[in-house]
Amino acid sequence: MSSNEYNKSNKTPADSRRALPTNPAPKKQPVKRKPKRKSSPAKRQRIAAVLILLLTLYLVISLLIGGFIYFSFNKTGKSGNIYSLRLYHAEKRTASFDSNTVNNTYGLYVPFTALSEICGLGIAGDDGTVIILLSPDGGTIECINNSSLVYINENAVRLSAPVLFEAEDYKIPIDLIESYLSGVEVNYDKTKMLCTVTAPEKSENITLKVQIPKEISKPYFPDEYKTYSETSDISQ
Repeated sequence: MSSNEYNKSNKTPADSRRALPTNPAPKKQPVKRKPKRKSSPAKRQRIAAVLILLLTLYLVISLLIGGFIYFSFNKTGKSGNIYSLRLYHAEKRTASFDSNTVNNTYGLYVPFTALSEICGLGIAGDDGTVIILLSPDGGTIECINNSSLVYINENAVRLSAPVLFEAEDYKIPIDLIESYLSGVEVNYDKTKMLCTVTAPEKSENITLKVQIPKEISKPYFPDEYKTYSETSDISQ
């Protein structure tokens, strides 16, 4: 056996693997990114038109809601009687207001500043509650902001309209003056649609009308209690 034949017959598997040719790894091709398409001018114009349309609708809806709230608050009362207002101290006119200024959805109101000038009223309180003071008798009217519940000398009464606290002044419903201020005259001229509020020359003549407490109902006791009271002997 020749040496070449011996070498071929004695090759190991490892030698065979080493003898196999090795192929180089394929090179990775760089990924080519597609360039972004620029939006056409026509598309940009459509988007801008849609945004403008949405903004316009938003503004229109906001104006409609705001107008509804404004007119619903400032519309006339249910009676439809819209009076202008004049205030007098004795026979001297002290203030005049047109109907748009002193009327709203609740009815006719009197600005407190003008009323206090002819009636000699004082006021104390905060943003939530104020107390109107009458001098010299010391009568009080406690008013709660945006509430028709008032306390006349600590007696609770319900007005037909709420007392309003506004930035420039307090608004007093005409019902409060008519029903609870004695000595102040309130008259209506339906021909001229004019309401006049006249205070006497001396503020001492203005008082609060006496509030008669409601009758207290008798207490209720169940029949079992009555039977027990009649049959029991407390002295035992």
